[in-house]
Amino acid sequence: MVIYKIISLGNTGTGKTCIFNRFSKNIYNEYIPLTFGVDFMICNMTINSQEYKLQMWDLGGIEKFRNIVRSYYLNTHGAILVYDTTDSESILRLEKWLNDLSFSYNLHNFLDSPALVMVGTKKDIKKKQIVSFEEAKKFAQLHGIKDVIECSAKTGENISKIFEVLTLRINEKVDAGYMSINGMENLTFLDFETQDDKLTKMAKCCSII
Repeated sequence: MVIYKIISLGNTGTGKTCIFNRFSKNIYNEYIPLTFGVDFMICNMTINSQEYKLQMWDLGGIEKFRNIVRSYYLNTHGAILVYDTTDSESILRLEKWLNDLSFSYNLHNFLDSPALVMVGTKKDIKKKQIVSFEEAKKFAQLHGIKDVIECSAKTGENISKIFEVLTLRINEKVDAGYMSINGMENLTFLDFETQDDKLTKMAKCCSII
């Protein structure tokens, strides 16, 4: 079984946790509190007869926890960049998240950054949509991101597609020699239970972000 570490990045309230909950547990809860720090989930999936275990790190978007969140960037295979299609500011703020991620990888001299997929949430409420798919594609192309997917955690539309596409993009980087399948020995997961009690409680909090 191939193990990949996946993280989510984006502003508070964009629906990152809802995506992870729908994919890993097939549940949707609109009224859950904010994620303080990080949350961790595991989900298995099969693509073309290959089994994958996705270690999914749901990173909170609250600014004051940014230093905690940054520590979970390392050893990441793929990142989901989440914006809210009903909030124009959320897609503009992805610039900051991308810069943050790039800086972290450049600082540690990694050969390549994680595979990226850009995801627009709340596809089910078209009447309130402000960010068009075309606008999102332009942003993605400007930053070298190949895939943009609009989804709805409420209905489940395109949720599985996000992780299938991201996993295939990771495979491309692995096949090209830019990252290793077995480069998980130093995963942040090893440090997850060694944080102080306060951080551990924050990390285990599951909520919409």
